[in-house]
This record gives sequence, structure tokens and C-alpha cells, in this order.
Amino acid sequence: ESLLQSAQLPTRPPSQMDPEVFIQHMRRDKKVKDKCIRLVLLKKIGQAMLTSDYEPVFLQDTISFSLSGKEL
Repeated sequence: ESLLQSAQLPTRPPSQMDPEVFIQHMRRDKKVKDKCIRLVLLKKIGQAMLTSDYEPVFLQDTISFSLSGKEL
């Protein structure tokens, strides 16, 4: 987080963004294929995978949790 702050990049989403707004923006990403949002997930540090094998409700729940400000 401090690295992002030192580069003057945001570390929190805009307060007016809700999960559906995030998903609308994600639908415009270059990784979308056949109208399906593909996610880049880390298997471990230095090893990422691209997948569309997830339940859309889990994506929305994950975004909602992230916006809530709660910690795991």
C-alpha cells in the first residue's frame, strides 16, 4: 500500500462505486472473452493464472466485501 501511496495512486475505491459499477468497468477490460470476465488469480507469488471458471455471485460478493472495508 505504501508503494502505491508513494506513487500517488489510489489505495481505496471511490465511495460512490458499488459492486455493479465495478463489474460494468470490468466488462470493458481486454481480458473479457465471449462476454465473460476472465480473472487473473495468483496461484503463488510469481505464478498467475487466467480463469473464467467462477460463479458470478462470488465475484460480486468479493467486491462487496472489499468495499465494506472489513478485513479477513
